[in-house]
Amino acid sequence: MTESTAPLIVFSPDSGLGNNMIALVSSKFLAGILQSPFAIVWERDSTLSCQAAYTDIFTDSGHNLPELRMREICPRLCDLDLTHFGSKECWNMINCNSEDRLADNFKDCSCVRIRSNQYFLEPLARRFAETKPFSFYAGELFQPAASLAEQVMRTRESWKYEYNVSHVIGVHVRSAFYTAGISDGHLIPQDDVFKKYFWPCVHSISLDLEGESVGIFVAADTAKVRNEATEMIRSSKYVVMLPSPISVIPNDTAIGPMRNKQEVLDAATELFLLQTSDSIVVKRVGRFDSTFSAVAVALSLCESRGACYIVGEHNCERTTEPVSPDLHHTVESNCDEPNLVDVDRDCLPKT
Repeated sequence: MTESTAPLIVFSPDSGLGNNMIALVSSKFLAGILQSPFAIVWERDSTLSCQAAYTDIFTDSGHNLPELRMREICPRLCDLDLTHFGSKECWNMINCNSEDRLADNFKDCSCVRIRSNQYFLEPLARRFAETKPFSFYAGELFQPAASLAEQVMRTRESWKYEYNVSHVIGVHVRSAFYTAGISDGHLIPQDDVFKKYFWPCVHSISLDLEGESVGIFVAADTAKVRNEATEMIRSSKYVVMLPSPISVIPNDTAIGPMRNKQEVLDAATELFLLQTSDSIVVKRVGRFDSTFSAVAVALSLCESRGACYIVGEHNCERTTEPVSPDLHHTVESNCDEPNLVDVDRDCLPKT
């Protein structure tokens, strides 16, 4: 962090791992627009759905800041809510204001703490002609912590030597969005989600990999889907099922889930395994099924390194373009409404 007259932009997580990552990249981009210093306040107790600190998951990028230190250096700390619960005025400010107007909105703040679970880089990039993909910023911010990097390396080596695999196809399945109903606050996934939506694409890719020994790694949000995938893959003579290194398989069907530190680290491990797969398969119809899928494929560098496949409603297509996540927020903005261009007094409350 360097000295600057512009306010310190501080990212603070608000949701699960994937949402936090897309919001962090967006916050870093906003700091660049404002020519502001940037910091990350992401501690183990920051959010119930991600009870692991930034430095538990990632190598310190040089932006990490303890919350107590933030309190000391931020006499006028303003909070900016850019979650899907954020006010229309706040979203209108991000979607409509010029660079100078954005800076003017923050002039009374020594620090601006952004809480978000959204990829708000998207509307900013359109206005400021930004062409750098998500992966440009992610390369700096999301290098795996040493312990996770070592686990990923060991897993890749075991797949290669124990299963004689030369090509790994990583698949992410967010089955909670294929629901048959809701019971006791949990989504009930449909049967045969992997078979219906993912296997045709995976099978087709494997048939095209002539001369390769192909292994399939499935990161899914329930044991049910992983078991179904295992049955399908074991019935094929062309591919082998690759085991996950995590010991507790998630059952991520709760509405507003709580995830302890180990669950978050397990999710991060599988995310990095997907990122380093030779091919990756995720689903996107209109928008990505999950931010975890979006981040996994965006980190895979489809344009230069990985082979990325997007499963649609009735098709499976390879993309060689840089992939960025989608904007998931539900707050609509109207830049033609002049009364909304001025920031509401509740948009940047000081704490």
